[in-house]
Amino acid sequence: MKKVKSLICGFLLLAASFSFAATNDYYKEDGSILEGMYVNSKEGLKIRSAPDLKSERISGLIHGSYVLLREIGKETVIDGITAPWVKIALPQAEWKDYEVEECGWVFGGYLQKTNPLSYKELLELSKTVKYIDLPFFPDEEGMNYKENYSDTWQKEDKDSLYYNSCLENFCNYENPRLEGYVIADCLGFCPAVAASICGCVFYLKAGTFVELEYVVGYGIAGKETESGGLLYPVYEGTYLDDDGCRCLCYIRGIDFVSKDDISTVHDEKGNELHLYVQRALKDINYNTYGLSMDAVSRDLNLNETYESANIAQSDGYRVNQIRYVDAEGNSKKVKIDSSEINFTLAYPLNFKKPLPFIIEKKISEGYKIKIYSLKVDESVIKTFPVCEYEYSFYDERSGIRDYYYFTPKGIVVCHVTGKDGETVEVGSYYFYGQKKSAPYLFEEGQYYSGAPEGNKKVKKVGQFCNPICLLPMHQSPDSGSLTLCLLNPGTLLKIEEVGEKTVIDGLVSCWVKVSPVNDDYSSEGDLIQNVFPAESTSAWVFGAWLE
Repeated sequence: MKKVKSLICGFLLLAASFSFAATNDYYKEDGSILEGMYVNSKEGLKIRSAPDLKSERISGLIHGSYVLLREIGKETVIDGITAPWVKIALPQAEWKDYEVEECGWVFGGYLQKTNPLSYKELLELSKTVKYIDLPFFPDEEGMNYKENYSDTWQKEDKDSLYYNSCLENFCNYENPRLEGYVIADCLGFCPAVAASICGCVFYLKAGTFVELEYVVGYGIAGKETESGGLLYPVYEGTYLDDDGCRCLCYIRGIDFVSKDDISTVHDEKGNELHLYVQRALKDINYNTYGLSMDAVSRDLNLNETYESANIAQSDGYRVNQIRYVDAEGNSKKVKIDSSEINFTLAYPLNFKKPLPFIIEKKISEGYKIKIYSLKVDESVIKTFPVCEYEYSFYDERSGIRDYYYFTPKGIVVCHVTGKDGETVEVGSYYFYGQKKSAPYLFEEGQYYSGAPEGNKKVKKVGQFCNPICLLPMHQSPDSGSLTLCLLNPGTLLKIEEVGEKTVIDGLVSCWVKVSPVNDDYSSEGDLIQNVFPAESTSAWVFGAWLE
């Protein structure tokens, strides 16, 4: 009997300790009330005018949202849960006077210290709920944050603080690059403007235009994330909402890509396709800087940090992520097994079966080109190596070097021969044919001696084409007229007008008036659109050298 009594007493003491612990959940170690807590109720949580189930329901809170605590009331039992009533600040949208705080009561049994929703769940929720009250960016597995005015990180364990590289500070003092876009669907954060107001997160769609202003903190994507240990700035900036209004927001550096790191082309309907490339500085790492964000901030504001990384190329940078954005604005991650950092997008509309390509360029220790075709599925982008080559020769006088261009059936890679100051010409080329069964797959390269020949194919208005060699662009359909620029092989063009036939270098073809499809550059390094006469968007080339 004594044993039974002791067991009952022990159970009562344990229950009492649980009840006491639950009450303590609303207080800090110093005895003061917590600033806020998260709602853990999938059905939502009712806000009442008084701490009583019979009192008026004045509003409600959604699952996963954050509330500011004002007072801890008496304990009660609801739904079998023992917990106190808690007085909270109503969301500002519920206030009658926008500057006067209003409060209500909720049952504390459905409040907890951590958010029950993951980052992905909150991102999905934000597509239907415009604003979700939160104190900062939500806790995400492997993510850690530090605000500028704080000396501490949210998580203090070693794995959460390790980083092997760092994203650029695009607000750096010496060479700011403030304009860019959201790299993938993410959460933006709107900070609180007063102590009585909670911040909130909201949905930012991939491709949303953002203009940065300054750095407000830092984040670390830990070892276990896809970024594999990455330090990044958190910015304050503005974005354009659906109504075209400029709105304040915080955005994480991992969710932003600078305009300078975007390659854009157009599809057959004129829609834009993008390739976003996000690069990280290798020299800014935990082993060198530790947790000294003052030192990190100092060096991220120096132009020489980026100059030395640009000189080192793949030894100075690593690619954190590459994303392909389709015509509907869907952002999809691209995985390429490469240590290089320079990638551009191509979409040759003169193909019988057009598809996107990624062009990888290595410009240190020689000049190498590698071309990948892309298979675009609903959620995944698969890459397939088509061909690669290294410049065997480059003539600085003429600008001629090994090059590639597209035909309706495949890709041609031309190799030049010669010596500086002597005649330079194409000595051989390879043709990589597109497979009929799978357009993203290509045959092994077929070798041909000599140079590709000009053609007599009939050119039609509206056709897409590209030069098969360095091609002069003239102001009028006459080889004696002003040369506006030299078009690089592979530059995608659209035929706007077909002129008269003529004979040049023994080839019979028409002069054709063409316009560039994309923002491509001439051999001289000028944006092609900028070389045209005033109010003109096209000029003339000899059609025999178009494919």
